[in-house]
Amino acid sequence: MRKISLLLTVLFLQTIALYAQDEIPYYMKGYEKMWKINPKAAAIEWFRDAHFGMFVHFSPASRLPYNSDFSKLDKDWFSRHALANQEKKVMDEYTYKEYLYDKLDFVVPEVQKVIDDFNPKKFNADSIADLAVRAGMKYITFTTQHVCGRLFMFDTSISKCNSVLAYNRDFVKELSDACQKRGLGLFFYVMPPANLLASEIKVMLKELLTNYGPIAGIWFDGIWCAYLRPNDYFETGDIYAYVNEIQPQCLISFKTGFTGDEDFLSPEWHQLKYDENKNLVFTGKVPNADKKMPILRLIDGEKKWVYQSFSEVWEKELRNKPVELSTTMIKGNVWFDQKDGVHKTTEEVLEQYKITRRNGANFLLNVAPRGDGSIHPDDYAALKDFATIVREQRDK
Repeated sequence: MRKISLLLTVLFLQTIALYAQDEIPYYMKGYEKMWKINPKAAAIEWFRDAHFGMFVHFSPASRLPYNSDFSKLDKDWFSRHALANQEKKVMDEYTYKEYLYDKLDFVVPEVQKVIDDFNPKKFNADSIADLAVRAGMKYITFTTQHVCGRLFMFDTSISKCNSVLAYNRDFVKELSDACQKRGLGLFFYVMPPANLLASEIKVMLKELLTNYGPIAGIWFDGIWCAYLRPNDYFETGDIYAYVNEIQPQCLISFKTGFTGDEDFLSPEWHQLKYDENKNLVFTGKVPNADKKMPILRLIDGEKKWVYQSFSEVWEKELRNKPVELSTTMIKGNVWFDQKDGVHKTTEEVLEQYKITRRNGANFLLNVAPRGDGSIHPDDYAALKDFATIVREQRDK
């Protein structure tokens, strides 16, 4: 009888697990009918309807000084430590494990000082999520490990340089719980999906997509690396497929797009614009944009190699994707909080929001916590007033 009881318990738990996989994610309530037919299509429709999200850039870079010192530190950080501009000689010199900061002996003193000054004791996920809800936002995108700042903000097996070991806090878990309580979708900003790092990226993605509940999307950074060195990114489609093997509804973005299988575009404010007919115009210049290259793509659910150029995929596919324009509260295109940084006013945020929505795009507004984890008072006040103005205009 005991064996039968145990077997029934196992079968019951397996049934519950299967049911949980089929259950619509908490943030997509109201899209049940479409979800049953096509989870990804339902997720894209939800995203189009979301309109407004909060970007949260948070890492030791939140302790960077302003202006003159920043330019030096920023250059050093990206040239020696950030994946976005790693030279081959640096990648040859340091193993990937060293790059992920199990060893810190090659960090320059200026950068090490910034890391030592980082003290996120005032990071409050509930306060951040409450501010997002108050402002009318429907989702949050969080830097799980930014190329500038290096610290993994969650419990990961990839590197010892993570927030759990450093501060006994899993910031991704805290934010995930806060979002679930309030029905906010949660997107994860992650490192560029380079072929060289595919195995490590998959470990990280598995951790993020299995340990923190339903995830609205994966937000890959570093698109210009792919444009400048496409040979290092031909197999990006394999990483995309891996994401959707774990969570089929999870949306994927790689900034202005690379393979054509991205679910939405998320350029910075200056990278795309709209013409008088609301057509999307790419403002950058991609090297060899017309050269056909082999790209691993998802076709009818299967991974297949195709030859295509960026110009071709842009005209036929990318420019028709849903768009999310991102900008930041600190003027000068500054994404991490900096001492004495100049913050946008309510009116300036409102104007950018209106421009974005007039063109049918989502608005992703970066609100960068300070080095101690607290939200800057100027940002809090601006978004509080923003919500009041939008509500009043809607009620007229």
